[in-house]
Amino acid sequence: MAPARTHTASTATPKGQRWADTLDHARRLALFSHPHPGLARGGVNTAAIGQSGLKNAAAAVEAGGAGAGQGGQQGADAKAHGFAEWKEVLRKFRKHNPGREVTASAANADQITHALLAKVVARSPPSPAIDIDAVPPLPPFIPAHDRPPALTALESLQNSLRNVGAASQIEVDSARIVLAQGRFAVGEPQEALVVLRQVEYRNLPHINEAEGYDLTLRVVLSLVEGYALESLGEREQALSVYENASQVYQQAVDELARSPGGDKDDVSLHRAGGAALFHLALLSRIMPSSSLSTSYTAHQRYLHRSASFSRASLAFPAYQRLPIHRSFRSLQVLLNRHDAALTAQNDKAEERLIRESTSLPKAGETNRVYLKFLDEVVEGWRRRGARKDEAGDVVEILYNALTHTFQSQLLLRHLIRALTVAGRYDEAAKALALYRELWDKARETDAKEVAREMKKLRARASAQEVGEKSEKEGLVNGHGEHDLDDAVDVDPYASDIDADAVFIDTLIYGVRLLCKFVDRPKVAVELAKRAREVFDEGRDERLKEYKVLEARIERTLGVALGALAAKEANPAHRPTQHSDALQHLSNAVALNPTSYLSFYSLAYQLLELRQVSPALDAARQAVQLNKQGKEAWHLLALCVSAQKDMQGALEVLETALDIDGATEDDDTAETLNGDANKPNGRAPRAQSVVVQDQWDSPTDEIEHLATEMQLRLSKNTVVEYLEGAAAALSDQQDVLAYFSAACPNIAVVSPVANGGAARSRSRTAGGGDLAPPVPNVGGGTVSRAASIVSRRKSVKRQSQAIHGAPIPPALASDSLNGSMANLSVNGDASQSTGTAGRPSAAASPRATKLLVDAWLASAASFRRAGKLDEAKGAIGEAEKLDPEDPDVWAQLALLFLTQGEKGKARDTLMKALTFNPQHPPSLIVFSRLYLTPPDESSSTPTAYAAAPPPPPSHLTSPNPASSETSSPEKSWIALQLPLAESMLDTLTQHAGWDSPEAWFELSKCYKLTGRKARERECLVWALQLEETRPVRNLQKAVQRCL
Repeated sequence: MAPARTHTASTATPKGQRWADTLDHARRLALFSHPHPGLARGGVNTAAIGQSGLKNAAAAVEAGGAGAGQGGQQGADAKAHGFAEWKEVLRKFRKHNPGREVTASAANADQITHALLAKVVARSPPSPAIDIDAVPPLPPFIPAHDRPPALTALESLQNSLRNVGAASQIEVDSARIVLAQGRFAVGEPQEALVVLRQVEYRNLPHINEAEGYDLTLRVVLSLVEGYALESLGEREQALSVYENASQVYQQAVDELARSPGGDKDDVSLHRAGGAALFHLALLSRIMPSSSLSTSYTAHQRYLHRSASFSRASLAFPAYQRLPIHRSFRSLQVLLNRHDAALTAQNDKAEERLIRESTSLPKAGETNRVYLKFLDEVVEGWRRRGARKDEAGDVVEILYNALTHTFQSQLLLRHLIRALTVAGRYDEAAKALALYRELWDKARETDAKEVAREMKKLRARASAQEVGEKSEKEGLVNGHGEHDLDDAVDVDPYASDIDADAVFIDTLIYGVRLLCKFVDRPKVAVELAKRAREVFDEGRDERLKEYKVLEARIERTLGVALGALAAKEANPAHRPTQHSDALQHLSNAVALNPTSYLSFYSLAYQLLELRQVSPALDAARQAVQLNKQGKEAWHLLALCVSAQKDMQGALEVLETALDIDGATEDDDTAETLNGDANKPNGRAPRAQSVVVQDQWDSPTDEIEHLATEMQLRLSKNTVVEYLEGAAAALSDQQDVLAYFSAACPNIAVVSPVANGGAARSRSRTAGGGDLAPPVPNVGGGTVSRAASIVSRRKSVKRQSQAIHGAPIPPALASDSLNGSMANLSVNGDASQSTGTAGRPSAAASPRATKLLVDAWLASAASFRRAGKLDEAKGAIGEAEKLDPEDPDVWAQLALLFLTQGEKGKARDTLMKALTFNPQHPPSLIVFSRLYLTPPDESSSTPTAYAAAPPPPPSHLTSPNPASSETSSPEKSWIALQLPLAESMLDTLTQHAGWDSPEAWFELSKCYKLTGRKARERECLVWALQLEETRPVRNLQKAVQRCL
């Protein structure tokens, strides 16, 4: 039967409850050795947390209940300063809880006992230098000369237990545990066991049935019992009791986790639980009846708790933690285990030992111990999923190793990956460049053979020094030289030169780094070509047999060349680069027809070149090979939309949004049957698909967020295409609500932040955001049985399942009209918001960019729906997030044009171009202004506010009305048209070569100057581009390099 409730009894007055909570929290926080644990009006003195020492412990004894009547002046002084001594806390507790004398006496004895023990520890701190293979020391007893206050308090508690009155069984049992703990502390272990046998309810009470400290005392029960049994020589029984204490400890932590405050204030609980685990871990490793596995598990639990508790320094003392760390490393060797969660906590300690015992190696030698340690550290990290939150520690260990290794290829190879996962891409690129340089130099000088010869010379010299005649005879008959060769190659860390396959694999990873994160496709192409050269050299004859590796090289070349063509946009080189990219990607597919990555890359390149039909086939094949790859589904939807099958594109996007599972990356199958991941060509390790996927193509939460958001933005664009702006605005509520739940530090807090790096993608994307005019623009209505928004089954379900969060306040119609009150877009467009409204530095730049794009999509839909105030509000939210994003100002310029304010639009576009002079959307809109007659009224709203144009992109807008039909003055043409033509000619030759709008505006230049043939060419090309264009900009919607 469950015990009766205690501190939550309905008879407790508010003051009684407040002082009961004060006493309970003071005990839970282990404030026993501080003289002023409470505040004068109730509540815990938080300033006392963590304060200890001999002086405080002695003062706490005087301020406790045993000192009543002796410290009146001190108590008055404490009260005057707003604090309460222990005796004052106990007095107020007794006064307002008259029926709980048992608890008051127990708390008094508990405090005095702990304060006296703290004095002992302060006088003679325990040493961490204990023998981990010997019986761990027990806690000290209170010296005889310090015992009188404790004995008095224990006697008072004993008397209270003789007349418990209305106290509940939980209170009585808790008091008995305190009494037993006190008896052991004064050197009476046998008496402690007698008292513990009187405890009736030994199970852990529920938190709503007892006070928090009652849970701690159930752990103390078994801990004290184990101490007493050990002190009486019953170690086997003590071991079993410590195991029970550790289980109750875990139960208590789990129970507290369900309470509002959790266990953040339970220093006493973790102190008792940690002590139980400490004795269980060290005692079980030496007891014949136990096993090392049991000890290993206890070590794991101790390290986990000491790492996860917020006040670990107060609960897990150094004299326990240091022996546990040493013992755990020892057990890892003995049991040949590599623990996933806790190994990282010991890495730095082991590193310090290695640094003390080794030094920089001599020429031709390696620091084998350090290299093996680095391999083990990185391997453990890899097996744990190469998590980003652990990458920083790995990077630090690798950097520290630079002082004890010399030109280590292994170190640099690991450093490239760790820095990439940590998001330190520029450093990773530098490490990659150094790695390639070192490997190439070693290749030129045949460094491995040189090192081998130097080792043999040293070995022969050493043999001669010790007078080993057999060595000399062996060299004469030829067998000794062969034996020495074998000896040199026995240790896999004897040479620090990567095998060809490992070098190629690292370069492939490096190409991904350069294309995806640092935007250096030219260097990426050089690395990919170098990988191809090494493969073709054939020094390692086994490589020729591995077509999968060759396919990876070809795919890498194709991706790098495509990225280079997109960035350089050089009209002289672009056709060749595109042709070569397609050829390499086609080779990759032919060499390995089971690689979804190759088909994905081929489909991307084909769609970029507007070869829609083959792109669609390749995308379908990629989806067939990996049905869990959302990026492949997204690319397939874009291919379908390029055929103007928007209904089909919508169905594909909804299918992608319904997918829930890990991507089946095929790089596991592409790793040379494991050989490409062998450090220095060593034996392959067992690998899971998920771990290998994260190792070859690491992703983080922001990467997943980007994939989901881009899918939703593409779906929203299709919805508007088919249903119109009103339907899109409804769908955008789900998009923003999804982001709000996934990234609340940006979305929930008022739009904040710096966002500088977030604009890198918008500044380098060649195609920009300006979308083409699309057929069927009359309001966007399509005859269908049910609206698209009403059948958004997958997105709706996913949004609700993920968050259930409300729509962000900024999206509500009431707030949109007033959201621009303090923004520069409400005033002079040339003035920036400065830093006041920017996001916090902790916000991810990429996540910030995603939210900016979402707000701009809303702004465009509002504008096309004729809701200009709401459009301005959405642009203002985007500007708060990143005032230096040119997309923001391009969108604002379109809004000004809709309102007929061409002057403001021109100023706004100038501002956009200050952030990115090659921003295609801004250049296109600017050219339209130049092609608009100057005498057109700037006060009359233009056709921008008429029926909404088609919405393939949030920067879509129609051309200004009447610009072609008016009769321009010769002076206007002479002044403005050359500027527009020059701007558009440059744009269509470079970044805007695939922009239908740019070619269409250029055709108007030719029309105004009577060049009919050129006009016709531009119009035909614009039409062809438009007919094959996906619903969104390819480079923004999906990634070229996964």
